[in-house]
Amino acid sequence: MAKHANRHVPSGPLTIQQLEAGLRALNRNDIDHRAFLDQHIVAFRQTVLSALRETTDALGSRMSQRWRVELEEQIVELRHCMEVADRYIATCARESSLN
Repeated sequence: MAKHANRHVPSGPLTIQQLEAGLRALNRNDIDHRAFLDQHIVAFRQTVLSALRETTDALGSRMSQRWRVELEEQIVELRHCMEVADRYIATCARESSLN
């Protein structure tokens, strides 16, 4: 029987420690992965949105071309994470409206 994913549901962007703990939890087989995602997807999305804003802001400052390329690549990855989170949230909303 799968255990509950986590007793504490974050209310804002996740810390590095919370992200790492979440990744470790998702690698375990003794939790309900769907319940874990349902509990944490909004906080994950807020975290990605915050990182996207900070990275975009950083691009406005002077930096080497190497760092600029790195940050631009991070923005692509962060946007992908946002799209995945948004799709998951939309799917959950559709499923709940059918019930």
